Amino acid sequence: MRVSDLAATSTLTNNLRRTNFRLNQLQNMLATGTRINDPSDDPSAASRSLLLRSDIRNTEQYQRNIDEGVGFMDFVDSTLDDLVNTLIRIRGLAIQGASDTVNSGDRDIIASEVNELLEHVISQAQAKYRGRSVFAGTETLETPYSEIR
Repeated sequence: MRVSDLAATSTLTNNLRRTNFRLNQLQNMLATGTRINDPSDDPSAASRSLLLRSDIRNTEQYQRNIDEGVGFMDFVDSTLDDLVNTLIRIRGLAIQGASDTVNSGDRDIIASEVNELLEHVISQAQAKYRGRSVFAGTETLETPYSEIR
């Protein structure tokens, strides 16, 4: 069987063209650091890649939501802890003021301290986390409590 020079040259040219194309693809992969540069490179892998990217974005959003929730809960916890301690102090002052051993001057001092503590309770009840009132229920843009004189 005889192979013509034209057939051998054509086969060699086609092989060189394919090798050059493959070499160009590999160099492109090395330069970009990615295996898929166009969806046509590997359609099924491109589809999987898009699904994975979507999953990553969802997971990152879940993490942001968790961080926001933990921050909010830490803020509310510290605010409630301060309120409880203040109310315990007010209760102690009320018990102290109810004693028969305290004179009216001391009661006036206790009353002024209780008023200051109540103002502190009102300011804590108006606490805001990222611009939204914590104790306002569903109306987070409204001031929930105000002082009545």
